Amino acid sequence: MSTRALLLVAAVTLIAPSLADEVCPDYFGRGYFSDKNYKSGLPSDTYVHRPVVDGSPTLSACELAEIHTHCVTRINQYRSGALKFNDNTDDANVLSGLAPMSQNSGSQRCSSESALGDLLVQGGDRGCGGAHANAFSCMQGAQGQNSCCGYGVKVTVKGIKERLDQCLQSMWDEGITPGQKGHWETMRSKTYAYVSCGFAWSSEGLIFMNQDFSSSLPDGSSGSSLQLGAACSCDGKKIGESDGCGGFCTGVRTDSATHRIVAAVMLPLGLVAAAAALWCESKSFASARARPPRDSHPIAVACS
Repeated sequence: MSTRALLLVAAVTLIAPSLADEVCPDYFGRGYFSDKNYKSGLPSDTYVHRPVVDGSPTLSACELAEIHTHCVTRINQYRSGALKFNDNTDDANVLSGLAPMSQNSGSQRCSSESALGDLLVQGGDRGCGGAHANAFSCMQGAQGQNSCCGYGVKVTVKGIKERLDQCLQSMWDEGITPGQKGHWETMRSKTYAYVSCGFAWSSEGLIFMNQDFSSSLPDGSSGSSLQLGAACSCDGKKIGESDGCGGFCTGVRTDSATHRIVAAVMLPLGLVAAAAALWCESKSFASARARPPRDSHPIAVACS
C-alpha cells in the first residue's frame, strides 16, 4: 500500500472518533453543606450549581471537568518549579524535591458543595466572610484548605481559569512577601498527597473556589452526593454509564447540525477516497504483473 493510501485510511480512522460523544464525569453539585452537614438541592434561588447567563448554562460538564484538572495541574506546576514566585525565584521545598499531588476526582463534587456552603455563609456577597466555614467536610487524614474568596463574576472557562491562576499565584507569593503564609505552606506541604478543587456560584455569577488537600483518600463516610475516595473516569465509556464514583457519565452528544453535516459528508468522502486509493493500488499491481497483447492499448486509469 502506498503512502497516499495509508494517509487516506488514517484520515478516515481519525475522523470517526472525532464524531463520537464527548464524555466526562458530571462534577456539578447536587447539594451543599451547612455547618458541615450535607443537604440536597440549593439553599435558595440566590445560588446555582451551574452558572447561567440569560437563561442558558455557560459551562458544560466537560468544561467543568477541564477546570478541575487545570486547578490540580496548576498547583503541581508550582510544586515542580515550572511556576515560580513573581520575582522568578524558587521555593526551598521545590528545590529539595516535591512530589506532585494526585487529583482526588471522587471528592470534586463534594468540594464544590462545600464551597457553596461557604458562599452561603457570606450571603452570596463578595468577600471572604464564609471562607473555611465548611472546611474538612470532604477529605480525611491530615487536611488543609485554601480558599479563593468571592471577588469576581466568572462564568466561562477562560474567566474562571484566569481568576483561579491569579489566586494561586498570590497564594504562592506569600513565600516572598510579609504577612500570612498559610496558603503557601499548604501548597508546598510534603504532608498532603491529594487535592480536590471546588467551584460554586451565586445566581449572578459570583464565583467561590476552594482547594481541599489531604494526606489520604476519604473512605466514603463523609456526606456528599458522590462516593468519596473513588476515582471518577469516563474514559472509553458512553453517556449514561457509571463514572465509577457514584455518578454517571455525561457530555455533549455530537448530533448537532454541524456534526451531522460532518458525519454525512466528510466521513463518506473519506471512505470513498480511501477505497479509490486502494483500488488504484490494486490496478497498478495487476498492471505491473500482466503483460498486455502486442497490439492492445493499455487501459488508462486516473491513479496518478
